[in-house]
Formats: sequence, structure tokens, C-alpha cells
Amino acid sequence: MDMDEEEEEMKPHEIFEIYRSEWIQMYGKNDAAAFYNPTKLTPMRYTDGPVLPVSARPMDTMEIFFVKVASLTVTGGLNWPLNVYGDVAVRDSKDQMRNYLFRRDRDHCQTLTSPQACLV
Repeated sequence: MDMDEEEEEMKPHEIFEIYRSEWIQMYGKNDAAAFYNPTKLTPMRYTDGPVLPVSARPMDTMEIFFVKVASLTVTGGLNWPLNVYGDVAVRDSKDQMRNYLFRRDRDHCQTLTSPQACLV
């Protein structure tokens, strides 16, 4: 069996576990808890300058996307309003820590009242 076939057979949680293990070795100084720590850098910290050097080059960027709740009938009995909780986080090249875009626990969920509502 070649490597491509092996990768296709891996389940999503297995792929995530490999990513997590490699991240801990590379950035977490072998501290597994560090994987879940949020960044300590403030938002917009590096947007005012300095002016980019001549050697500036394109780098990876974050693409913002959205998820739309099109129909609740398919999901098995859900109705509006819809309580949403969980984490949506990204990492950047400055410190490799979590930058939370959305973070709510079950007790402090956000209630979406219609398909036009969005997460804050």
C-alpha cells in the first residue's frame, strides 16, 4: 500500500491527532497543554507598520468563510431559534497560538433567531 492510499484511509480525528502531536513537538516545547492556549498578542498589533522591507514576500493568509444554516429539517428535529456554542480558532505565523474567532461554552451560547443571523 502506498502513502496516498494510507492517507485516504485515515479518519479526520486521526489526521487531527497527527497535526496536534507535530505542533506540540515543533511549537509547544513538548507541552501538550500549549496546543490549546490562546495567543497573548493583541488584535491588529502589526498593522500600523513598520513599512515593509524590500525583501517582503507573499506568505500564507487566512481566508474568511461562512457557514449557512439552509435548512433545519435535514438535521433531525432542530428548530429556530438555534443555540450555537463551540470554538472557531486559527493560528498565525507570529506565535502559533490560537486566535479565537468565535468562542462560547454551552452555558453562554449565542442564539441565532433566523437564517439571516450571524455569529458575533
